[in-house]
Amino acid sequence: MIRPSGGLLAAVVALAGCGVGGPESSTGDDVTGAQPHILLLTADTLRADHLSGDGYPRPTSPNLDAFFDGAWVFEQAATVIPKTVPSFATAFTGRHPRVHQVAANFDAIPEVLPTLAELLQGGGYTTAAFLGNRAIRSTKGFDRGFDHFVHAGGRSRSNLDEVSGSFLRWAREHTAAGGWERPTFVWVHYMDPHGPYRPNPSCAGDFQQDELTQEDEERVSAEPAVPAPENFPNKILNAIPPYQLLGPKEDPETRRAIYVARYDEEIRCMDQAAEEILGWFEDRGLLNDAAVIFTSDHGEGLGEHGLYFEHGWKIHEASTRIPLAIKLPGQEKGGRLQAPVSNLDMLPTVLSLAGLKVPADAEGLNLSHTEGLAARLEARPPVVMENSDYYPQKFLGFRGLDDQGRRIKYILEIYQGEEQLYDLESDPLEERNLAAEQPERAAALQRRLRRTLAEYRDQAVEPNRGEEDDEETLRQLRALGYTQ
Repeated sequence: MIRPSGGLLAAVVALAGCGVGGPESSTGDDVTGAQPHILLLTADTLRADHLSGDGYPRPTSPNLDAFFDGAWVFEQAATVIPKTVPSFATAFTGRHPRVHQVAANFDAIPEVLPTLAELLQGGGYTTAAFLGNRAIRSTKGFDRGFDHFVHAGGRSRSNLDEVSGSFLRWAREHTAAGGWERPTFVWVHYMDPHGPYRPNPSCAGDFQQDELTQEDEERVSAEPAVPAPENFPNKILNAIPPYQLLGPKEDPETRRAIYVARYDEEIRCMDQAAEEILGWFEDRGLLNDAAVIFTSDHGEGLGEHGLYFEHGWKIHEASTRIPLAIKLPGQEKGGRLQAPVSNLDMLPTVLSLAGLKVPADAEGLNLSHTEGLAARLEARPPVVMENSDYYPQKFLGFRGLDDQGRRIKYILEIYQGEEQLYDLESDPLEERNLAAEQPERAAALQRRLRRTLAEYRDQAVEPNRGEEDDEETLRQLRALGYTQ
């Protein structure tokens, strides 16, 4: 049995004793009391350790840090797959990618799986989405269940203003029509800090001359040593992806620090935009009684394990650890929890907040209700992680608690059979691979992984490629480095 460490158990007990809980039951009657408004606020490509509230030295997220003070912050949250469409397909179906079969941005959510928006809509919610990333598109099933579904702007530059503006215009209309008298689910997704790193003018230059930038002298090659896969020029290691390159082609910018500074500036800009949305709800007296969730789809490699300014290839912490904060209705005081959680927990948490039934085959846990949380965490196995498809390597593994209650990461590259094992508590940057030192432990984890994958194969649904994309969508996907 997987047992939490003493620190984890103490945090769970503190959470359970705070007096702020969710619905009576995550699988009870269709509706348990008044249904709150629910705001899902997400940022693309945001790794948790670059938020100032996570201890990062730059002031990247002062507004979100203030929001976190009144919410439950899950410091060990992760996506099970570090690519936008597969990650949100996981969050919106409550099923693992091994089950829903969405393993790349070109796959679609299978029709047989109801989405979070469909379930909320069927449970009495008005639903609206305002999205800055074209990858989250109708042809891949993401419009299902939304009364209002909007893409805002392209990505040749920051589109924060367009995303916020589309929400604010709709919100005014929704208010004029008395729409807030009904429970409303709003999803706002900001593209920043996804590459190419082109920060909004309001933040551009904030960090490019600071001490952190000056201290980092690393330079990165602009030319990959190994050619990229056909039609995917940005899937490279140990070099800057072509779509990210700054400066002229004959003399591109190769200082790692400049790219990291611009990435951090995009976080700062996104933080300002998020505050505008939260402020709108607060100014109209809607925020206190609403449930608000802030998270991201995945992180970003900034040089760790040879992955520069990209995501999807590796499943190390840089690409998979994400922020997750949940403000419950009426919550005034927050706290932090060290429990390993994942985006599989999104669907049961949101449905429970809405007082709706959670599908029996949904895999995640309800994080909004404290009753029995310690026992559920104690019985919870490590979550299976995988990288996205269309890469030269295929990684699968575990992230979670071992039998001693320590956080671990096990990774298997299935083509070559290479193994990695990390103790995330003593080695959060995954710099010391313990697989060779602890071969029996690694072998046991591999056997367990293969058993779990066999179980997923029995549950898997038919994959769905969805409808063909129009030329404008393809153009924007190319600009984001997704395809040739």
